Amino acid sequence: MWFYLFRLVIMIFVAILVLLCLRFIPRLRQRKTWEKIIGFVAIEIILFVILQYPFENLFFHFETPEEAFTYSHFGATVQTIVEEESCAFVVYSSGSPIVKIDVIEKGDHGWNINRPGAKHKDGYKLWTSTDASNNVKVFSLKMVQSNQSNQLFVVVHRYEFNIPPSDITEVYDNLSSSFQLYTERSDNWYTEYHYTVLDMARLDNDYQIYVEGKPIDPFKDLALDEYM
Repeated sequence: MWFYLFRLVIMIFVAILVLLCLRFIPRLRQRKTWEKIIGFVAIEIILFVILQYPFENLFFHFETPEEAFTYSHFGATVQTIVEEESCAFVVYSSGSPIVKIDVIEKGDHGWNINRPGAKHKDGYKLWTSTDASNNVKVFSLKMVQSNQSNQLFVVVHRYEFNIPPSDITEVYDNLSSSFQLYTERSDNWYTEYHYTVLDMARLDNDYQIYVEGKPIDPFKDLALDEYM
């Protein structure tokens, strides 16, 4: 949240300063109106682009990945944080059953913030399943890799609307990885996800994840560049 507020204050301050210069500096005051408007808009656009860089990392760091995440995300609810040696994987939502993933990197002096919307090496795929009562389950596989390590965060996500969940989905892989479980229920939906951290050095073309006994190839037909 503070990421946005701090930049908003800077943009308002610069806007006021530019308007005062246009009003009281004779050379600028004599400019045509359209020149003033173009100049003002250009300055604000350039400033907006520059401020997307998380320059806070040059001056201070955070003690925990949750503090770093909260600083740079507005309206997000943290559900799970998996902390590793050089990074932390954060699963969060914004008031819906859809979960998103972010990676908080760790520097020499603490945890760094990300530029909102920063991309990581990621991918996802969607599919559905119908049970004996013709209830549709929506599944997604999401994977995010840290930019500074070989660790891969894998999430198998399931959600349903207006249907009481009948059971917990069985999720496992052929490496006997330990998948952790998170569930949440509301009046209108149910969400469930299983997650684990894998070392990319252990993975090969034969790696498989099984969801409800069905093999899922995590590296085939992935959609890329989703904001995780």
